[in-house]
Amino acid sequence: NTYGALLKSIIEATAFAHKAENRKQIAEAIAPANYLNQPAIVLEQILTGRTGLAYDWTKDDLPLRNASDPVRFALSLPVDATQPPAWNYNDAAVGLIGPMLARAEGMDLAALAARDLFPPLGIQQFSWRRDRSGHPTAFGGLALRTRDLMKLAWTMLDGGRWQGAQVLPSTWATDSI
Repeated sequence: NTYGALLKSIIEATAFAHKAENRKQIAEAIAPANYLNQPAIVLEQILTGRTGLAYDWTKDDLPLRNASDPVRFALSLPVDATQPPAWNYNDAAVGLIGPMLARAEGMDLAALAARDLFPPLGIQQFSWRRDRSGHPTAFGGLALRTRDLMKLAWTMLDGGRWQGAQVLPSTWATDSI
């Protein structure tokens, strides 16, 4: 799912645009502690696709999009016993990033992107699909103009720089590509 992977990168960029040095600290502070008897899932595991939660987008996508509580849905997924956890693009787990950032930063994902990521790139127009609770969906639904999407792509390709200004950490931009 190329679009989903791109959106995950945009969400991760949003997390780093304001507090690049705090990735581990944010992950530890906001990881759900034994929520619904699942192992603690940290941001690093989600972003690397190794949560240990079984997810099959062919059958789990629609229930996730229709869930009244997407966080509960994600954390109630069965545990995949494969050790170390196998790579699996997991929309439900990626969906946890929005609530994690909202808890750590005090504002939702769309507001964070509007405050920290989009202004240095001159992005003023966007819309973000929201779940049934009114929260932006981290696993999909960000609409950008083509030129603005290209600004994000160029920033990533240029080591996190846009028009000479460092917008994102260069090591993160390089590692993400």
